[in-house]
Amino acid sequence: QMFDKVLLHFVLSATPKPNEMLSKVRSLLKADGVISVLDVTQPIPKWSKLAFNWFTKRTMFDLKLDLEKLFKELEFNLYLTENLIEFKIFKRWILKK
Repeated sequence: QMFDKVLLHFVLSATPKPNEMLSKVRSLLKADGVISVLDVTQPIPKWSKLAFNWFTKRTMFDLKLDLEKLFKELEFNLYLTENLIEFKIFKRWILKK
């Protein structure tokens, strides 16, 4: 079955193999389908954030994951981006095949 839209909200940074998940989702999209991704952005890797990441990676999500780099590697077309919450911790991306 093929899908028009797929929502991946706080999923990629919580999965051990986000590139495999995105590849699988892409294979399930119709030609004009879109993926909505809402997740953490890549913060500046400071030692305090790296220490915090040690905790969050085991309980919630990986703060060091560079999603925009991953999207480029998998050759997604970035359709729309927006920062959510004033601290720019979260970002929403719309991806097309």
